[in-house]
Parts: sequence; structure tokens; C-alpha cells
Amino acid sequence: MTLTTDIWTSDHQNFGYICLTAHFITDNWELKKKILAFKKIEYPHDGETLFTFIKDLILEWNKKLFSMVVDNATNNDVMIRLLKSWLKEKSLLCANGALFHVRCSAHILNLIVQDGLKVIASLVSKIRDSVRYLKRSPSGKQKFDLAVSQLKLNGLKKVPMDVPIRWNSTYARNRRWTSTWRRLCFQIPMTLIFYIGGR
Repeated sequence: MTLTTDIWTSDHQNFGYICLTAHFITDNWELKKKILAFKKIEYPHDGETLFTFIKDLILEWNKKLFSMVVDNATNNDVMIRLLKSWLKEKSLLCANGALFHVRCSAHILNLIVQDGLKVIASLVSKIRDSVRYLKRSPSGKQKFDLAVSQLKLNGLKKVPMDVPIRWNSTYARNRRWTSTWRRLCFQIPMTLIFYIGGR
């Protein structure tokens, strides 16, 4: 059995939540996963707190573990070290823990892409600010909708707000923004030509 865990902090409530998921293969070779816990977790979110939380859950089902997948946070390094030592004492660790600590490849990919996005950080920031403005400013949104209506840009899809620490949401947002911007840039000069020519 392999475990994955992560912590999120709710923006609106300012609470920390932890999720612990088990991944395993059945006797019929079917890959399964099961959320073992999704709970509010008190601060601090240090390695000792995470260790205690996960240890208490492991005691409930007493299964051997093969690996634990976590992101690169330093609190996870401490938690893994404590958990691995405790699991060895309880004889609940496969392969003597040789493959126990696994770094999350999606998190590593995200870190790589985020580093690459620094090259175009000012552009990404401007796009994010423009989307934020349209989301938070009723008058700005009203003016934008009026311009879209006057330019007859029906079917223009909304540009979603991205989550800055998730590269794929930034990619999706930038892609939608680029598509919207192209339509606007093509339509505005045509409208100006028509307007100037009609004077």
C-alpha cells in the first residue's frame, strides 16, 4: 500500500486541511484508491504534527506500507523520517523502507514550470491583473461586456482566474486570454476602419 498526503489552507476560512489517501492493488490486480481521512488540522503544520496525525490513522488499520508520496516541503521530510523509523519498529514497512519516501512528480513538474514562468513574469502578472480587474470591478466588467456587445463578439468565453501555484491553471488562463485578445485585436481595428471610413 502507498499513501499520499497534502495540506491545503482555505482562503476563506484560514483553516488548514489534510487529506490522506491510500493507493493499493486488489487481488484481481485492480488499482484502487481510498481517502482515509480529510480533516481540519491545527497549527503548526510541522513534521511532528503530521507524523502524529498519520501514525494515529495507521494504527487503525495495521497494514504494511510500501511508500509515501509527498511534495518537497521540509515539514514532510521530518514527517517521513519519523514515520519511517516508527514503521520499522512496528514491522509495518515493506522492503525495509528502501523506496518509502517518494517525491511527488506533479509537484516537481509544477516547480520546474513555475521557474520557467519567471522569464515572462511581468506578462503573466499583467494578464492576472486584467482578469482580476474584470472579476472584481462591476463597472469594469460592464464596460467590457458593452465593448464585446458593440463589437459583436458573441460567444467570447470568460477568462478564468488562475491559481498561481498551479501551472496548468495559469496555462489554461493564458491560453483563453490569448484567444480572447486575438479576437479583440482583430475586431477593434476593423471597427475603427469602418467608423473612420463612415465619417
